[in-house]
Amino acid sequence: MQDWNPGDPTFTTTNPAGAEPGAQDGKGIVGAVNYLAGQGVNSVYFLPMNIGGDGQDTSPFADPGIDLSGSSSNNNLRYDVSKLQQWNTVFEHAQDQGVALNVVLNEAETPNKLELDNGTLGVERKLFYREMAARFGHLPGLQWNLSEEYNRGRGTAGELSPDTVKEFAAYLSAVDGYDHPLTVHNGNYGQWPFGTDYPEQHSEVSTDSQVNEWAPFLGEADFDLVSFQDYEERNVGARVEELRKLSAAAGRPIPVMIDEPESIDALSVTNVRREMTYDIYFSGGGVEWFVRGQDQSLEDFRQFEDVYRQTAIARQFMEDHLPFWEMEPQDTLIYFEDVDYGGAEVLAKEGEIYAIYLPDASNDDGPNGISPLLDLRDYWGVPFSVRWFDPRVGEFDALERTILGGSLIPIGQGPFAGTPMSTEDWVVLVERIDGAPSAVPEPGALTAMGAAAGLGVRRRR
Repeated sequence: MQDWNPGDPTFTTTNPAGAEPGAQDGKGIVGAVNYLAGQGVNSVYFLPMNIGGDGQDTSPFADPGIDLSGSSSNNNLRYDVSKLQQWNTVFEHAQDQGVALNVVLNEAETPNKLELDNGTLGVERKLFYREMAARFGHLPGLQWNLSEEYNRGRGTAGELSPDTVKEFAAYLSAVDGYDHPLTVHNGNYGQWPFGTDYPEQHSEVSTDSQVNEWAPFLGEADFDLVSFQDYEERNVGARVEELRKLSAAAGRPIPVMIDEPESIDALSVTNVRREMTYDIYFSGGGVEWFVRGQDQSLEDFRQFEDVYRQTAIARQFMEDHLPFWEMEPQDTLIYFEDVDYGGAEVLAKEGEIYAIYLPDASNDDGPNGISPLLDLRDYWGVPFSVRWFDPRVGEFDALERTILGGSLIPIGQGPFAGTPMSTEDWVVLVERIDGAPSAVPEPGALTAMGAAAGLGVRRRR
C-alpha cells in the first residue's frame, strides 16, 4: 500500500465486518504493480482460476459456496462481473505502467485441469475462454498461456494430451478477436518418452532434455511463442538456441521464453546474472523469474530488488544498443575465453554488431593469458569499436578501443585487469564504425594471417 500513489485507481469490496475501510482494498495490489514497474519489471504472470491448484484462492465465478479444492458440482457457468471489473482495473493500470500480462489459464495440478468439463473442451471451458477474451482482450500487452505444466500427471487424467492442448488453442484463437500471442507451458519431466500416455502425439527430437515435451507445438499456427521449463535449470541458453532452430525448421520461427527456471530465492543475485540472465538473453530468448519457496506466500517483492534491477539493466542494454531482432546467437565466433560459468555468450549480426558476455573476464583459463579472440576474418580492414559494459551498474567503462577486421582479433583485457574486479563478468560491445567500407581480402590473405599469428584454428559453423 505504501507504493500506491494519489490519483492511482483503486476499488472497494463489500466488507460486512467493517474492520477495515473498503476504500483501501485495491491499494495493495495496485501499489505492487507500481513497485514492480518502478524496478523495470515489464511482465507478470498470474492465474485467474486456481480451483484445485496450489493456492486455491482465486476464481472468476459468482457462486459464494464454490469448493476451491475442486468439485464436479461447482457452478462454473456464472461469472462475478464485479470481481472481473476489479481485475480489469488492475490490468489496465499494469498496462499504463508498461507491464504486460501473462494470463495462465490452467494450473499443473490434476483437480485444476479437471475442474472445467473434466479436462475437455466443453461448455464450461468454452465459456471461460470466451469470458477472458471478451473482458480482457482489449488490453494490448497480454498473452494467453493455456496451462502450467500441461504434461504434469504423466499417465493419469492430469496429463493433458498434446492434441487436447491444440484443441484448446484453436478455440481460444478463434474467439480472441485481438489475436494475442498464445502458448502452453511444459513440465520438467525426464526419461522421455516413459510415463506419457500420448507418445504418438509428441514429435520426438534427438535430445535428452525437455524439448520433446514442447516439440508437438512447433510449427502449429495457433502457438505464437515457446513457454519452456527445463529440467536442468542451468545453462539454459543451449535450450533456447535449440528451440530457435527447431521452430525455424518447423516453418514457424517463434520467440522462446524460459518460464520457471531455477528459483531466484535459491541463488545469489550474482549467480542469477552469471548463470541465467545473459545466457538466456544472448541466446536469443526471454526469461520469467520464479520464487519456488514462496510461490503461494510471497507478499513483499522488495527482497528480490537486486534481481529485478539487474535484469532490467540487461533488457535496457539490449533495447538501447542492439538490433536484437536482427541478431542470432553465435557463440562459435569467440575463441580462448575463460570457460567458467559455461564460457562466453555471443549475440551477433555478423559484420555489424556483436554483444559478448564474459561470465569471467579475467581470462585466466586461456592459453598463456591470451585475450579472447573474435572471428572477424570476413571483414578485412573494417574498423570496429570495442566498449566494455558493467552489468552490475548499467554503465560503460570510459575506455573505448578500435580494432580492424581481417583475422581472429583480440578484444583486449577487461577493465581493472590484475585486480579482483577482473574476475567479474562483463559485456563487450563490438560495433562496426559507421561509414566504414567493406574490403574483400586477397586470396590466401586470411590463411597467411592465421599462420602468422600461430593460430591453428578452423572457422566453426
